[in-house]
Amino acid sequence: MEAAQAINPYDVETPVTVQEHPIITPYFTKLLPVTKQDKNPMSLRSRQGVNLKVMGLTAVISWVVWLHPVLAQLQFAPPSFEMNGRMAAPVDVQKLQASVVFDLDAKRASAEAIVTFRMGPDKAMPVFDLRQDVREIELDGQPIEPNLLVSSDPPGLLSTPEVNQSMQVLQVVLEAASEHQLRFKYDLSTPRSIDANGPIWKVSGVEWGSWMSELRPGRFLEQWFPANLIHDQFVFELQLKVITAKEPIAHELVTNGTITKPADGTWAITFPDYFSAFSPLVVLVPMSEIEKSTSEVLLENGQVVELEVFRHKEGARVLPGTGKIDPPELPEIHEATARCLKKFNSSFGPWPHGSKCTLFVHDGFEGMEYDGAFTTSALLLPEELLHSFFARGLKPASQIDSWIDEAFVNYYLKKENIYFHLDHLPNKSDESEAKQFYSQYLTEAGQSPLASQNPWVRVTQPGAYRIGVLFFEQLAAIIGEDELDTTMRELAKEHGIANPITTAELEARLLNIAGSRRDDVQKLFSFTVYADTSGDVKEIFKDVIAKYGLDK
Repeated sequence: MEAAQAINPYDVETPVTVQEHPIITPYFTKLLPVTKQDKNPMSLRSRQGVNLKVMGLTAVISWVVWLHPVLAQLQFAPPSFEMNGRMAAPVDVQKLQASVVFDLDAKRASAEAIVTFRMGPDKAMPVFDLRQDVREIELDGQPIEPNLLVSSDPPGLLSTPEVNQSMQVLQVVLEAASEHQLRFKYDLSTPRSIDANGPIWKVSGVEWGSWMSELRPGRFLEQWFPANLIHDQFVFELQLKVITAKEPIAHELVTNGTITKPADGTWAITFPDYFSAFSPLVVLVPMSEIEKSTSEVLLENGQVVELEVFRHKEGARVLPGTGKIDPPELPEIHEATARCLKKFNSSFGPWPHGSKCTLFVHDGFEGMEYDGAFTTSALLLPEELLHSFFARGLKPASQIDSWIDEAFVNYYLKKENIYFHLDHLPNKSDESEAKQFYSQYLTEAGQSPLASQNPWVRVTQPGAYRIGVLFFEQLAAIIGEDELDTTMRELAKEHGIANPITTAELEARLLNIAGSRRDDVQKLFSFTVYADTSGDVKEIFKDVIAKYGLDK
């Protein structure tokens, strides 16, 4: 997650659920009795899943997926759309290879990227994104005009000079299910994305990094390299090189990839095939500007996690009224991270990212999660760490589903009184202030869906940080706090870090355990997640209203 601005610290037979698919789902609907949860053809429920009250479908599903391997990879992709009389369709990225050379003398970063991709079931123009100005393009080894790559707003999205929501469309029609390779050459500079920054050139060297955001469109990997939306998973290989004709300047590389260092000032990083556009962490920074230390944390399940902590020395300041330094000193960061990690391990199981956790701590009020790593300020450390379990552990299948992890993480931190303080775990909450905020949240509930209805959406819905917390509070009152935590833990274990979850799947799972209050859960989803305004807010949130005395 990112964004302090959007968060307030108070701030029956089980049906088989099959994800809707351009060939798989229509195939099933012809052969099997299907009951959809919602008759509205535009609803998210209808798009994401159908309940099949038929047992023994595993073999059939496996056969269809085997028959259509390309389509299986595009399971969570948004649909094709028409552009100037021709179809434009999302691609399936197989591999991304990129290199960047940072010339300290010329203050120039030269980039080259090669993306290997497959087309889906449609003969169409390929759609992906890249927020850099390209000077050379090759398609399958043949040069093509750069002006064939154009920006286009997908259906339902409208870019403005301030907010660019467009995708890149290559105006070349490619055959269905065909495989291709695009090569791009360009100067790596400030991306065409809101609040983005390019490489920062300093006397001490260059600073550059992923610096992703889920509240601003075009702020994942596509800022820097050709990439897909977050539904896609692919191998990413990156080479970085810092050059100068003067005395070499040492730099540090912070990353969650696997590093080899063939020469001084050169790094080769490989990211695994289950990474998506929001997964890779890369921060290149002059070594003189940071501190680094490592420690080991023994979790209650016997797992040993190596904490690799980088602290940005620039900008450190004393917090008013506390005497504390932000960013904190390294020992304090290690201690706080270890305490949170042990707490989350106790609640949600093993650390899902192997034996290492990497964090880059800076001053300020923003942070961002990556797979097994995060950037953070002191204030957001617990939240960003928990996102390694929910967001980059249990991942959203698409941007539509990204509300789940933001809402649950902030709900859980509030429930456990884990606020944004390094020296208090838990910290006491102010119930009168909580009442004030929940009263405000109730007035906002149902006004806009937590799960966007547009499959091309580029951002997490801001309501996830506020209404989403209210949603999980009410849900916990219906099924029980322990049952909710257990369900989320089980989902994280079942999915692992490579198999994402959809909103429809979460809803189906919760409905199955709701017992006599199944209707209450369904109404809660309809009103809050899908923004069906026919519900009565006082009835839907009656348990939260009673808990905080909001009816008085």
